[in-house]
Amino acid sequence: MKNKFPLYIVIGTILFTVFILLHTLAIDPLAPLTAWLRCLVCTSPPTHRGYYTERETQLLKNFSYYLKSARSLKDYNVLEATYPGLSSEILDEFKKIIRDLPYIGGENDYPTKNLEESAGFLAFYKVVKSKGMSTKDAGLLSCAIYKTFLESLPQVVDQEFQSKLFSPAYQEMLKIDAEESQKRIYSGDWIEVFVSGDGKNFDFGLDYRECGIIKLYEKYGLSEFVPYQCAFDIIMSRATNLGLHRTTTLAENGKPCDFRYKKGAPTNVNSTVYR
Repeated sequence: MKNKFPLYIVIGTILFTVFILLHTLAIDPLAPLTAWLRCLVCTSPPTHRGYYTERETQLLKNFSYYLKSARSLKDYNVLEATYPGLSSEILDEFKKIIRDLPYIGGENDYPTKNLEESAGFLAFYKVVKSKGMSTKDAGLLSCAIYKTFLESLPQVVDQEFQSKLFSPAYQEMLKIDAEESQKRIYSGDWIEVFVSGDGKNFDFGLDYRECGIIKLYEKYGLSEFVPYQCAFDIIMSRATNLGLHRTTTLAENGKPCDFRYKKGAPTNVNSTVYR
């Protein structure tokens, strides 16, 4: 028997009936489409614009500890006496930088803390440079501040950091992070390669092909200050007996930073700005 209704009416009726049934059962008929669209959006790297601003108070508090250590240094006290409110000005500048920091993975990406700390010293440099301080003087003062801060920490903190760094679990995390970095999900991130220890000369290493600190400072036109940030690694290694050996850095000669760690060995790092 010939169908009395056109095919499009039959199909439309069926679809309408299914839609009504799903709605009655409190099932979202558009859920599959919505999920598919969400997947399309998720293919782009998340920006997480609010990550740093949500933690702004804590970040400012963390960096204020460095400024507190700075007050035990004669050069910083002279600066503060010359420019009253210097520390507050640095923190205000840091606040501006925080709101423009690139997201590189948040708590799931260990270099995030390095980026946050470097952003604080970027604020420091911007402010003292505006007061007429030279790059060399500002850089050496920042190194003195960092060294003084580390010396103020209980020895147990240094021991815990050393134990953590050389633990198999932490090194496995570094290896995974290095592999993830090579996917280049976040443009402001570090790009590194994990190097397994040779069983004699070093326990493990990292070769950095790109540096998040350089990228951050270049954005502000202040890359000349980065070698002093690299010097922080010397100070940290000496303070915690990490046995860092490094011959080159991206900031100083354009070659990949070749970090090699040997627990308890002397620190041996080439630097053009710090001894």
